[in-house]
Amino acid sequence: MENINDKTNLKGIGHLISGDISNKLEFKLFSESNVNVGDFVLVEDQYHGESNHFVGRVTNIKLRTLGREDFLTEMSNQIEVSPMEVNPYEFRDSRSEILARIAEISLIGILDGKNIAPPKKIPNHLSPVQIPTVQQMDWISSKGDVEIGKLRAEMTGEGDIPILLDSEILVKKHLFVAAMTGSGKTVTVKTLIAGLYKTDKYGVLIFDVHGEYYYPQKNSRGLSELDNDNVVIYGLGDKADKGHQILINYRDLSLSDLLYFHDWSPPQREALGIIFSDNNIKENWSHPLEYINDTKPFDMKKEYGINIETGNVLKRRAKQIIDGKSDFITNNDKENLYDKIMDDLRFKRIVIIDFTRLSERSENILINILSRRVLNYNKQATQKNENPNNIFIILEEAQRFLDPAEAQNKGVMRELVREGRKFGVGLGAVTQIPRFFDERILSQFNTYIILKLTNSSDRNILEGGSPQNISDMFNEIAILYPGEAVIVGEAIPLALPVKIHYFDDLDLSKYKREYDDVNVSGDMGAF
Repeated sequence: MENINDKTNLKGIGHLISGDISNKLEFKLFSESNVNVGDFVLVEDQYHGESNHFVGRVTNIKLRTLGREDFLTEMSNQIEVSPMEVNPYEFRDSRSEILARIAEISLIGILDGKNIAPPKKIPNHLSPVQIPTVQQMDWISSKGDVEIGKLRAEMTGEGDIPILLDSEILVKKHLFVAAMTGSGKTVTVKTLIAGLYKTDKYGVLIFDVHGEYYYPQKNSRGLSELDNDNVVIYGLGDKADKGHQILINYRDLSLSDLLYFHDWSPPQREALGIIFSDNNIKENWSHPLEYINDTKPFDMKKEYGINIETGNVLKRRAKQIIDGKSDFITNNDKENLYDKIMDDLRFKRIVIIDFTRLSERSENILINILSRRVLNYNKQATQKNENPNNIFIILEEAQRFLDPAEAQNKGVMRELVREGRKFGVGLGAVTQIPRFFDERILSQFNTYIILKLTNSSDRNILEGGSPQNISDMFNEIAILYPGEAVIVGEAIPLALPVKIHYFDDLDLSKYKREYDDVNVSGDMGAF
């Protein structure tokens, strides 16, 4: 391992001039030096005879006049009248006023080989500030199993530092991906899914609202190229892969499923609850919807005290569902979408539900129905002391399903966020507008991948729910380039700047699985 005191490869960029341990340190950049917001730096200090290397991250860069306040104005006037031929950053007058670029750094710790200790002291004035070598930053390397990218920081020497996430924490304790349009969130999620697929530990269920994941897009690869046998798409018409149509038999709808089909009034909900709970109906009809469809509202009133007007609404809506008026409902007894999808997830495949030909209401219904089936299946396996299959649900446009202002969001998605980890079901919520969430929901996500966000309200809400303090990174988050991210949370050693691997550049042959015998735990059971 490289000697920490070896200065041959270090690049000096400035000297420390001020700061305190509870806030920020500041250093003056040399006139010929450069540094970017987000970069790591080493501050070398001889402290009571001890050599210490303090590690910090650059959080801001500003211009300042060191000296009397009117010096910069005076100098500007002089340049306007008679342009100076000297470098203004090296100009001195008789009182040594100086122009300076000042960088602020947030202190991370004190480096000791491959370990870093929390800082309980700060370096002395004029301690040299340096760009670290790749070897000196090797302490960041983690033992995760999903490589998402490389450390995005200026370093000297050869090589990069790969950033690996712990998939167990990432999946079971939920992931939150936040980014504005065009910053690379879909590419980031595809790269992440490829890494999860390689581990052979998880079934992945993707609710693809915009049709961006399976098929190749313009100048972009799709997940179908990852593994054609184990990446399966369900859709309508020619959007379905291998005959996998999004079709649900109405007889497979539960009461909780049915509640998503319409905005039911309280009396209508109460009436449905009465009908669905009556065992006599279950004995004489194959499904309570058939009872509603076959029974006159007058008889519903006579048997259950249901208002005739309410009965008329129930009857009309039941007929629409049974007749297949919804674009994904069928009365074909051979169709069972749930069994197909759960089989795929059980074999740890990537399952993509393509919603591009569905209405927004149909999207809401299907996402809630399928998510509840997955959660209930794993709950039942856990209650039987069986090992549930680890399943990761990717939810695009997550604000539509986790926004507390929306009535439908009092259901399965909020339940999944709170309880999914106990049953092996993780949620990856992807959004462009984090400000629509509340801190109680965000606090349930233990890993954040944050790409460019220019809206201050988006950044502020993330700060309230984030597992670690990210306020020091607000400047950086606002100016990230596409494919650049800040990752924070339990799946990574500390908040880190990351250059996400570009999915289109991945050597997908390295992500293929090799099978001797297919290892599948548990049986399907009832769900």
